[in-house]
Amino acid sequence: MKRGDRGSAVLALQKKLSNVYFYPDKGAKNNGCDGIYGSKTEDAVRRFQLIHGLTADGIYGLQTAKALDKAIATQKKSKPKKSPTHKVIKGDTLWDLAIKNKTTVATLKKLDKLKSDTIYPGQILKLK
Repeated sequence: MKRGDRGSAVLALQKKLSNVYFYPDKGAKNNGCDGIYGSKTEDAVRRFQLIHGLTADGIYGLQTAKALDKAIATQKKSKPKKSPTHKVIKGDTLWDLAIKNKTTVATLKKLDKLKSDTIYPGQILKLK
């Protein structure tokens, strides 16, 4: 694809570029994703190509497509995993939670910034 192209394939490209923070137009609605391969899309492709060691011609070809798909896959893998949590119910103790989660009371207190061993129903505690 190149400047002047239009359609759903261009829109898909723009959304992919947006996913890896090479927005066709950061300030515009939908980041400028409009299905028109104009100067902003060409510029976003060129910047992506430069960063990824490709020929920076602003044309979306096979090598750029592979590199973009790889960048998206890498980004998905590198997203930070959410820490497991537990909503305290009546009868829970830090000791029991520590045993069930293979950690210590001291670690739970540090994670949750607790000053005492007292926990309350409804409280959300980080476990790791």
